[in-house]
Amino acid sequence: MSVRIRLNKIGKTNAPSYRIVAAPRRSSRTGRSLEILGHYNPTGKPSALTLDKKRLESWIGKGAQLSEAVKQLVAGKYVYRKYQPSSTVKSS
Repeated sequence: MSVRIRLNKIGKTNAPSYRIVAAPRRSSRTGRSLEILGHYNPTGKPSALTLDKKRLESWIGKGAQLSEAVKQLVAGKYVYRKYQPSSTVKSS
């Protein structure tokens, strides 16, 4: 079983919050996770990140891979962008 450390979306529709979880690679974004490693709240001013670095290193040592978003969060380079749906085609 391959494991990925990624963001798991929680929270309200226009106020997202995320858990940083170790989850099987094939499970859905909001599906089953093996362990919660931290939390990320991008909507706060400033955005809040809590992370259990010992557990993160333990999972990496076991072969878990980080998602791109989590890599950037750990490095301090992640920029949250609020979802903006594409403009709809106006009919005349």
